[in-house]
Amino acid sequence: METNQQKIEDLQQKVEILTIELSDEIYSICESLDYRNCSRFSYNIDRLNEFNKHLQEFKIIEYGR
Repeated sequence: METNQQKIEDLQQKVEILTIELSDEIYSICESLDYRNCSRFSYNIDRLNEFNKHLQEFKIIEYGR
């Protein structure tokens, strides 16, 4: 049976890969936008990276029971 920590680690791996793929897609879209819209739209990469960063850092903390 898979533990919660294993599920989290699986999710972390998936999100890491998706972050790279989605960032590439966002950059590709930005290339076809004017400067202002590209600036606004590329902010999504920052938020995606921030989400990924926090997810990658997450570990279950065992508290006294």
